[in-house]
Amino acid sequence: MQLSSLASLTLMAALSLCSAQETNVPPAPGDSALSIRTSALEVVSTVEVAAPCDPFLTLPVRCASDRTIFVRMADTSGISDLVSISSDGTNVIRFSSNKINDVLNPKTCAFFVSQSDVYMLASGSTPQEHSLRVKKPNGDSEEQRMAAIQEFIVRFGRDGSYRGAVRLDLPFTPYQVGVFPGGDFLLAGATPDNQVRLALVKSNGQFQRYVELEGDIQLESQVSTPEEKSGHVALPMNGKRFGEGFQDVVRVSLIVADGPRLLLLRKVAGAPIFSISAGGDVRTVTPKVPKGYSLADLKTTPNEWIISYTHRISDTAGVAFETYALNPASGEIIQGYSFPRLLGLGMACADGLEFSFLTREEEKLKIVNLLSTNRSSSQNHPRD
Repeated sequence: MQLSSLASLTLMAALSLCSAQETNVPPAPGDSALSIRTSALEVVSTVEVAAPCDPFLTLPVRCASDRTIFVRMADTSGISDLVSISSDGTNVIRFSSNKINDVLNPKTCAFFVSQSDVYMLASGSTPQEHSLRVKKPNGDSEEQRMAAIQEFIVRFGRDGSYRGAVRLDLPFTPYQVGVFPGGDFLLAGATPDNQVRLALVKSNGQFQRYVELEGDIQLESQVSTPEEKSGHVALPMNGKRFGEGFQDVVRVSLIVADGPRLLLLRKVAGAPIFSISAGGDVRTVTPKVPKGYSLADLKTTPNEWIISYTHRISDTAGVAFETYALNPASGEIIQGYSFPRLLGLGMACADGLEFSFLTREEEKLKIVNLLSTNRSSSQNHPRD
């Protein structure tokens, strides 16, 4: 599947998110038995974004250290360019595909934000030596140079200026990109025969090596023994709903920065969180959350992970959202959060004390800022 098809999947996720935001359901039976300390959040301000707003938000919604928000909007015809929004809503910068001048017919998808730059996976056409004679509707014919589809990583400055593309030559199709502080890449994707792949790639686009992940997702039909099944999260090719099948999960996974390391997140129940160093060292953390909870997003802090989960109550009752602070070393829940109203999955910024959500209200794009009313210090939960 090419990146343009991934964009279609992302739009489907946006439409699913819109539907889920309208489903305000109570916690699933038995959740209260977790005995988790809960911190109530209250709305302290709402900021209207000074820009036109498409009907849908797509995931993920990202936050920089200065609380600048990054998101792609969408309508029923497709996904718009990535934009950044200042915390006060007054400054909106568009990272336009029209600025990409070294890739032919670029189509951008997954993105990653560093301190100074914005990176995006892109596909584009690469001219070939051979040409093809094409017949026009009027009967005339002409020679057209053939082209092949190629993957790139394109880079923008945080100010929206375009800085150039790096060509990728990989034995798999990448769907997620992360960037280590030194400039090298971590790319996640899959092969044509549906083998998941995670690779270290140099800053010049050169493939370095694969990173092996114990306990990662795997296509159910490729698991031949009970031992193999117990060591992986085995999924059918297509799930009952969007996001429940292998082909969806592998394409809507996330790579998130966590200090000098990068986290690979699989948005499916039972999957561990993989923490990868620039040298390829892997730490695996299994969140201690109730069975059936699927990770939706994760925000990192120096001492905690703030994670949003979804869980389906029933086929008729819909989906509920839960947000927890987790210990990054053990995966244990530190505390939960309760919200004054349903804000959906557009959590942009979160440090355990202050939260910011990007929402659409009254057909306007808004930033809703919340504050914890009873927050204990995160310094009580240091990492190992």
